[in-house]
Amino acid sequence: MKEFWRKWYKEEQRRDRKLIRALQSLGIYEQNDFESIRDEVDKIVKQSEIARTIRANPEIAESYTKRDQGIKSSAVIEQWYDHGTSQDDINKAIERVARRANKSSRKERLARKFITHCISRGYYGYLLLRKWLGCPLEHIVLRPWYADYLPHVAELINPGGEVTLLEGTYKITDPVNLVSNISFRGVGAATVLELNAAFYTADKAVVEGLNVSNCIVRDMSFDVSGYDSVAAIRYKATTGPQENVAVSRCRIIGTNTEKYPNVAIAVNLGGSEEISNIFVDHCIIDGGNYGIYIGTGDDTQLEKTINAHVESNIIKTYITNPIALYYGTKHAYVIGNNILGGGHGGIALSYATFTSVVGNSVRNITTSDEGGIEIEDKHGNSPSHHNLVVGNTVTSCNWGIYIRKEGTAAQGGNDNVIVGNTVQGCSIGIYIETADNNDNLIVANNARDNTTPITDNGTGTLVANNKT
Repeated sequence: MKEFWRKWYKEEQRRDRKLIRALQSLGIYEQNDFESIRDEVDKIVKQSEIARTIRANPEIAESYTKRDQGIKSSAVIEQWYDHGTSQDDINKAIERVARRANKSSRKERLARKFITHCISRGYYGYLLLRKWLGCPLEHIVLRPWYADYLPHVAELINPGGEVTLLEGTYKITDPVNLVSNISFRGVGAATVLELNAAFYTADKAVVEGLNVSNCIVRDMSFDVSGYDSVAAIRYKATTGPQENVAVSRCRIIGTNTEKYPNVAIAVNLGGSEEISNIFVDHCIIDGGNYGIYIGTGDDTQLEKTINAHVESNIIKTYITNPIALYYGTKHAYVIGNNILGGGHGGIALSYATFTSVVGNSVRNITTSDEGGIEIEDKHGNSPSHHNLVVGNTVTSCNWGIYIRKEGTAAQGGNDNVIVGNTVQGCSIGIYIETADNNDNLIVANNARDNTTPITDNGTGTLVANNKT
């Protein structure tokens, strides 16, 4: 069976190269090159549809003109024998007229060759032809043997359409490039996108949404175990503001602690423009450096991620943060997530503003100077301020919930509210590290069963009605 698939794969690659060479031989290197023969291709396709209709219903043939059917006009030559004209001359005249009557234009010949070459590539060629004719499909359904076409297949469907990957393992050699206004989905855990080691390089994403809006990736699994410096899913804005991007019900596997995905799900990492209305929900992430990373990662590009909703995910990472809201993320909601372990803060606001962290469970963050939920600045850019941390459960961490500054130039966290949380089994339950953190509230928390329930070194902190 392996030998069969190996031969099949080589044959597919050969045919793909043949299609590219064939189109290039017609002078078609990109879609604009197709415009000169578009009308001819459209006409041939319509004539083919009419011919198929007439074959099924011969009685309606008279309702179509010969031009509609693509039938050439016939030439009628009367035979005459005056002025000594020979039969040979008459035959030659007939041949000349017949050739003119049946002669195809260059555009028509190119159009027929183009259609032939597209047909030779099967379903992909069909999608390409429909796209270039201006009538792309709304919904494409693919199986694993079309994995080589995934990098560009999203470009071939109608805006507002959907690409569905059926069950099976898709070997990915290059990023799957999303376009705006589509849904890219599987059928659940049985749809697996797996990196192909022979082709893949670092600093790529399996699914890449560069400068797209109104997109969702959903209902599929990603196997990126054994790879470093890659992401499973990444949205990024570099040419202008984008909005409405989502990841839902995906599973990302990266359990090897020496070779790990850099980020499982990244939103605007490396970006320079704003992305708003971000949704990541009901995903399972096992392993990696960062789990969900929202922010640019750049000190010069701040407050470029707005209105993020991170909800009902299950995450375990090994190196840094399971959930990171970085570099000025604002108006975010982190709700009902289950953090099973990580290297740095389980939910990190660094820095974030006007963000709510509600009803999450965080445990097993045991690294020194780290803990369950952190509120801090980022490299001295700005304090995290006006954030709400309420109704969370933090257990078995180094620090439970903490507000601090990062580095000597940092500004810390100000005007944050920590209320109604349960923190247990930590070295410090709730911790405000230094006087650089101003006017925070610690109210009505259950901080019993920690080595130190609450440590407040801040300025102007209100600490009231906590159980210690």
